[in-house]
Amino acid sequence: MKARLPKAIIVFFLSFFVLPLFSQKGIEDGSKYGHGEDSANCRRNLSLYKTYYDQQNYDMALSFWRKAFNECPRSSSNLHLHGINMFKHLFNKTKDRKYIDSIE
Repeated sequence: MKARLPKAIIVFFLSFFVLPLFSQKGIEDGSKYGHGEDSANCRRNLSLYKTYYDQQNYDMALSFWRKAFNECPRSSSNLHLHGINMFKHLFNKTKDRKYIDSIE
């Protein structure tokens, strides 16, 4: 019985503290959208950014693009290209260097 108790504590520790650290986002395991709630958030942000991007409303698209870029960067190759296009457009509109610095 005494030998089982330390094993049970180790299993408890691993299952409740360590394993959840590896189950976050889809970036670590190579999935495009993540899993569960991460997947839903990723798809929602992708959809919203793409809608605003298609309307050339880059100010609105940028916040959703950033979330999608951080949460699911592997979801689309266009994600990176659209980001560059938005930053270039916003720089030309405002002449604010922060947009160009984001590209470099």
